[in-house]
Amino acid sequence: MKNFSFNSVKSFLSRDEMRRISGGQTQFSCYCGFEGGGHEHLKIYVEADNVGDALNSMNCGGLGATCNGA
Repeated sequence: MKNFSFNSVKSFLSRDEMRRISGGQTQFSCYCGFEGGGHEHLKIYVEADNVGDALNSMNCGGLGATCNGA
């Protein structure tokens, strides 16, 4: 982690640094269907705490879903 002073503009943390500290949400790239199924070009970006939550947030009408950390 960087050393910084709260009185400086340089004191802002990046999104990844904040996520590591606070356990915040991660962005996942998801699509309906399974890997190699031809729907990879129809990606949706989802913010979730983990890949399971990202998969569960997809509404694919029974097609299943694939999500990868972005």
